[in-house]
Amino acid sequence: MASFGIPAGFHMLVRLLLFFGAFASRSQAGPIWYGGILGNPNPITGLVVTLMDISATPFTFKIIVKNHNLVPVTYLNWGSPLDPFAFDLGLLKVTKKHELKPLDLVKLIVNDVNPDPKSMIDPNSLIEIDPGQTHEQDIVIGQYQLVWAAKKTGVELEKLVGKASAQLKGRWLRVWPKERKVVIQDLEAGAGRNGSFTGEFASNVIELEART
Repeated sequence: MASFGIPAGFHMLVRLLLFFGAFASRSQAGPIWYGGILGNPNPITGLVVTLMDISATPFTFKIIVKNHNLVPVTYLNWGSPLDPFAFDLGLLKVTKKHELKPLDLVKLIVNDVNPDPKSMIDPNSLIEIDPGQTHEQDIVIGQYQLVWAAKKTGVELEKLVGKASAQLKGRWLRVWPKERKVVIQDLEAGAGRNGSFTGEFASNVIELEART
């Protein structure tokens, strides 16, 4: 009886197809950090920012950051999507319908372009997020902030419900693909900036809706 041998190259082709098929299916779930082997070594590409509006009385937004990286990530909270002062820093971009430019809502000017490495050791300023983990922060826009915004822009935000969109945009000042304790050790040794990344972030765009 005749036998048919399967070329060795065929096995290799099957393995490659299975590998890249798995890679593609994982990529659909979000960007993945591969430690520089298959993709961009910058861990910022694996931090996905999601914005949700959960209440209009008072204005409350939920910000979610998920770490799609395969490694723990430590970030400087100053000016990050999860900074409690995100609204005052102008990270929340509110744009009226049929307009291209968002309202100017920057209230605070913070000199954090190059933070002092020693001050970055503050336990409250360095946050670690594990692979697959999410961090959340609710941003409540108080009455005094609404009054201030109305004086600055001439627009009452509460009257923009159904007439505007919102997006969170800004810049990660420092992100490390390391555990927090390792980052602190590096900072104490004077090598904190080594291996850190900076880069822009942008959430999804949402429509301001009336919620209770």
